[in-house]
Amino acid sequence: MRTRIIAVIALLAICGITKAQNCGCNDPMATNYDSTATTNDGSCIYPNSSITPQTIGQLPPTLNGTSSLIFWDGGYWSCNDHTKLQLYRIDTLTGAITDSLLVSEAAPKDMEEIAQDSDYLYFGDFGNNANTRKDLHILRVGKTSLKNGNPIIDTIFFSYPDQTDFTSSSMETDFDCEAFVAGNDKIYIFTKQWSKLGTTCYELPKLPGTYVAVKLDSCNVQGLVTGATLFENSNLVVLCGYSTLLQPFIYLLYDYTDGNFFNGNKRKISINLLGSQIEAIAGPTPTDYYLTNEKFTIASSSIPASLHRISVSDYLTNYLYGTPPTNIDDNGFRKEIYDIKVFPNPASEKLFISDPNRIVRSIGIYTPNGKQVIHSLTEHTDTHCININQIKEGVYFLVMKMTDGRFVKEKIVVK
Repeated sequence: MRTRIIAVIALLAICGITKAQNCGCNDPMATNYDSTATTNDGSCIYPNSSITPQTIGQLPPTLNGTSSLIFWDGGYWSCNDHTKLQLYRIDTLTGAITDSLLVSEAAPKDMEEIAQDSDYLYFGDFGNNANTRKDLHILRVGKTSLKNGNPIIDTIFFSYPDQTDFTSSSMETDFDCEAFVAGNDKIYIFTKQWSKLGTTCYELPKLPGTYVAVKLDSCNVQGLVTGATLFENSNLVVLCGYSTLLQPFIYLLYDYTDGNFFNGNKRKISINLLGSQIEAIAGPTPTDYYLTNEKFTIASSSIPASLHRISVSDYLTNYLYGTPPTNIDDNGFRKEIYDIKVFPNPASEKLFISDPNRIVRSIGIYTPNGKQVIHSLTEHTDTHCININQIKEGVYFLVMKMTDGRFVKEKIVVK
């Protein structure tokens, strides 16, 4: 709470002292959009929205308890919550299992989520729906050692600073957890609050040891959070979960500052899969995701474990890729000040962008009348390659958004 108060005070100071800035809702997707707002104050309000997913297919019985999903090593991997710790690779065309990796023969107490960074996979054994656990921990597994068949496993133990009562209270506790992400420097945990129907974010170091988690902030999601995925370079976190009536949803957290996931835009979107216990989410890009639901049986009815796909491009394209300014000439801001080169031009199959300072955040290609035909977020590389073989011949504008918020616009010819 203290962190939240400090952040609010800082934002008020910025808005009050710096006359050039106007704080408000600067997201055009919101109902209270303020076109004059230059600083996002997290006040955006959004209309009710829903997404109809594409259901890929049922998962094999081996994954009836699917509790997690990651995109790693070119594929999607999941594991169960209570059986031996084993990763299963899922075919995204059929839902079938195509490969597996054994992490440990020992069965976790309640394994609920997987996160990752460039070197490690993190397995969260922190399910606590009875409120009694004092052995919450995350297993850190070296990716290389796992692929070599000899996984090296370390443990990060933790406790919540504000949990003082460990009385058994099944599915009433606010200290259950099924979601976390690994940032560049920290691990961030999102609790599953059965009583408040919200989530609180806690911070942990990424190094093995025993810690008291640092409480950051809370969000009233009006549901049970079961999964999370992070695109740190885009200031984007996507949570998934379901209501007490098993109405699945995703929760978009974006345009936040200083690592406070809840001080930016917060948008809840229902998923048209009533009765599905969605457990996990992962995606290769910030606009496309796969989700899994575990098998759920009530009375004589049974919902099978399944794999689904959704797109949130309708909700995030403007934020991620931006709208290019219309008041710049054909050459835009001079590429030379950023040391950027575009070649070849004209081009037919591929277009290359030399970005030695690694400051191009996103790339879009537009027709002369402003229609976007390609959009892509970039990775931190020296050269970006854009496939243009599906674009018709003609003149287009290449628009690059820099990490400093400015645009570079270049006329290109596709032949």
